[in-house]
Amino acid sequence: MVIGKRGRTHFYIKHYYITFKHTYPSDIMTNKAKKDIAMRHAMTDPSFLHATLFHSALNLCRLRGTTFSRDVYYHHGESIRIINRRLSDPKFWKVSDVTLLTVACLLHFEILADFAFNGVRAGLETHEAKIHFDGLQAMVNGRGGLEKISKEFPSGKSATTFIAWTDTCVSIALNIRPRFELVQSERETGDDDWTPYSTLARRYQSKLYNLTGQKELSEETIHVYSALKNITPLSEREALNMIGDGDATAVFQYKGQLERLERRSLALVLSASESPNQSLLIYQLFGNAAMIHALLFMRESPASIPLARLLSERIRKTLDAVDLQSYLLQYPEMVLWTLIMGGLGAMGTQTQQNFATILAQSCLALGLVGVSEIAFMVEDFLWCDMYCSPTTMAFWNAVAIEQASGTQRTVVDRTQKPI
Repeated sequence: MVIGKRGRTHFYIKHYYITFKHTYPSDIMTNKAKKDIAMRHAMTDPSFLHATLFHSALNLCRLRGTTFSRDVYYHHGESIRIINRRLSDPKFWKVSDVTLLTVACLLHFEILADFAFNGVRAGLETHEAKIHFDGLQAMVNGRGGLEKISKEFPSGKSATTFIAWTDTCVSIALNIRPRFELVQSERETGDDDWTPYSTLARRYQSKLYNLTGQKELSEETIHVYSALKNITPLSEREALNMIGDGDATAVFQYKGQLERLERRSLALVLSASESPNQSLLIYQLFGNAAMIHALLFMRESPASIPLARLLSERIRKTLDAVDLQSYLLQYPEMVLWTLIMGGLGAMGTQTQQNFATILAQSCLALGLVGVSEIAFMVEDFLWCDMYCSPTTMAFWNAVAIEQASGTQRTVVDRTQKPI
């Protein structure tokens, strides 16, 4: 394949090998060797090459902290142009795995670019992503669905895994239900049975049911909560070491559990949003917080930070619609944990300061001062050591400053007892 000079193609190929594959966060199952394979595939297909260079150019802008360059739009447009020309040609009666990967790659990074890759909108319109989502769904259906694709060719499994993850990302970004069912191997499946639940979990299940009247939503909330509590985060480095030692079973099991957890958390939010009942907003708050935890502390992906910021903003808007005083009395540990997730998810944005203020005031009203006391309060509910790390200290410093400022605005009347 002849490689032209437009769009600084050679420069972005060099960036891919020198910087991109070593610094850009990847999925737990997508190591550097697989990125080499991806580039070799790209060198045989011009549409996939331009999609990969679009990906690489986005990464460079992210590292530099700049707005998106003309090269980003050039490679994005060229990939789409080639795909459209290919699909209009009758001889391409069957969509290839590479074409599916190309469209999924474009869709994936259109969504991430448009939802604050560098804290600002990129100008890649969301309606374009929706059009490509429709096209991807039509192509997958034309091939007989993801499950059939995963079994047809060796590259089919990789294609279906990435398409399913893209489906999850787009669904979170647009706050809609996923279009495809997860296709998981036998090693990735499981019953996710976390019973018997802890005493705290049973108490919250009963409390949620009594206060909202929603049996199914309360049960699903505690299932998601128990998954968060029982699934130990597995870093990419640990996973790759386990695979290298021949112990891949636990890695695949973790991958399957994480994919199902993300989908169930999103489903919880969407199910709760179908009713105008204000008491159900607690399910939306918890579901969005659960997705932030999964994205930031259970999955290493370029999607994590942009989507976590988006989810934090949704939590903030939901908080504006609830009586925080009542919620703190009814669900103290859950609400404090949700505020923590909202703050950690909003890293690098003004929204983080908003969460720091709300959390500081809420904790002061409950008699909690300092990170250690906050941690003790939510430890039985859910606490992870990664909540306090060099990347999260800006949030905790902001909380400390707010608490030290002497702002004692009453959030909770302490003369009342928690329900």
